This record gives sequence, structure tokens and C-alpha cells, in this order.
Amino acid sequence: MVELKPMSEERFTLWSKRIWQLYGQELIDSGISPAKAKQQCDEGREASMPNGVLQPGNEVFETFHNDESVGIVWLWIDGTEWFIYDIDIDEEHRGKGLGRATMRAIEAYVKQQGGTAIGLSVFGFNEIAKKLYESEGYETKRIQMKKQL
Repeated sequence: MVELKPMSEERFTLWSKRIWQLYGQELIDSGISPAKAKQQCDEGREASMPNGVLQPGNEVFETFHNDESVGIVWLWIDGTEWFIYDIDIDEEHRGKGLGRATMRAIEAYVKQQGGTAIGLSVFGFNEIAKKLYESEGYETKRIQMKKQL
């Protein structure tokens, strides 16, 4: 079983810096220029956590399994519709079903809060995540395509 618990201040400080580095690299890996990736990260950081302070409508959690922190979850709330900005199982805990268990814990939490839908985005190169989301009932609503010249 997986539990979502409010993220500790210590982990938030580390995560809030690291998340933008990881996201920037994912943007680059998806074909966006480093300059554009930096711009998108700067805009995202300013909108969601200016000066390191999480803005209303955002919730971050540590994912716990057997009382051990195994990952993080970042959710955004827009009325009754929620969005998973980030779900990340720590490297050493991957491949143990904790991603799926975390998805189910998110769903239970969102339902408990009165949420009616959960959305997310996934980079095209992340086949493992896409398969997980599809197996959990997520449907593709939009596909963005690009051709390098």
C-alpha cells in the first residue's frame, strides 16, 4: 500500500530546485531548444512557486510505502478537475509496482477531495509511463507532433 503525505520542508527544498532541472532536460529530450526549455521552466517556476513558495492550487506529497519515502507527487487543482504535474518514484524503488500504487493513491485522494477528473501529460519518449497511465484508464485527449528538419 502507498500513502500520500505532505512533503517535508527538507524534501520540498531539494525537490523544488531539482524538478526544474529534470523538467528542462525532458523538454530538451523532447526536441525543444535549451533556451526555450529554460524559458518554459522559468515561467512555470514563477507561476507555481515564486521564490520557492508553492502557490494555492498546488499540492505536493511524498509517497510512502511501508513508512519509507519512495517518491513524490505534485498535483494542481482547478475546481473539481485535478492535474498531475509530476509523479516520480525514486530510482531505487522503481519496478516494484509503486508507480501503479501511487496512481491509485492519487485517485483515492482526489475522489476524497471531491475531484471529478484527473489529467496529466506524458512525453512521447516515456513509453513506460504511457503504458502505466493507459492501463490505469487514462485516455489520450491530445497528441502533439513535431518533425525535425
